[in-house]
Amino acid sequence: MEQVKRIEYFNDIINQGAPIGSMDLWYKQNRRTFSVYNISLKFLIYNRFNGRIASLVKSYEKETGHELDPTDRDDIKIIEKFLWQSNEGSNKATESSIHDQGQLKYGIVTKDGVIIDGNRRAMILRKVYDEEPEVYFRAVVLDEALADNPREIMRLETTYQMGEDAKVDYNPIEKYLKVKDMLETGFTCKDVGKAMGEPESIIQEYQQIMSLMDEYLEGMSHQLLKLQGDLRSMFDVVYYI
Repeated sequence: MEQVKRIEYFNDIINQGAPIGSMDLWYKQNRRTFSVYNISLKFLIYNRFNGRIASLVKSYEKETGHELDPTDRDDIKIIEKFLWQSNEGSNKATESSIHDQGQLKYGIVTKDGVIIDGNRRAMILRKVYDEEPEVYFRAVVLDEALADNPREIMRLETTYQMGEDAKVDYNPIEKYLKVKDMLETGFTCKDVGKAMGEPESIIQEYQQIMSLMDEYLEGMSHQLLKLQGDLRSMFDVVYYI
């Protein structure tokens, strides 16, 4: 679905819809109260930059040369597979809970329908209620699209995904990648630490580990290119003989 149509849908919800609750967020350095709405899953798209699946997405895109499009039906299936694989044990428990009780924890979405917090729950809702004609996701709607303020939305996402108790669900590589992405976006180690609920010293440690990993992978790439060249030379020699 086109972004324009998604924005129109959310404008109608905010202007005419009936909130089902409220939720306080620490957003733009302020505590703000947002209304919570029932949102049709048809107007929501997964966040391919979601911290839970960052390593899987980046590996896939690098290997295939294909950038995942969260509005494409085939790519949606790939993203959902990654979300499920991110923590199958936790996902099965959430699936059982949603099946018995429905969605209990609210999500967070942008005004153009990108899921900032709740990608996993949205995926499980689709799975549990696959045969239902309409499935709704309970979430706060931010007053900005993702492209309007990517830096602040990244901070918000990190705070609500990795800054709470749920951060134990994240494997180390996802944390290292999140630190790298935030630092490259202009955040300081102190900023990242506050968002992730970690001391600045831990963030610096993550940064160092990620740098070592990058150096190792770069070295491996050079070795592979050299090996490829050597093999090609050997092939040429054999061919001409």
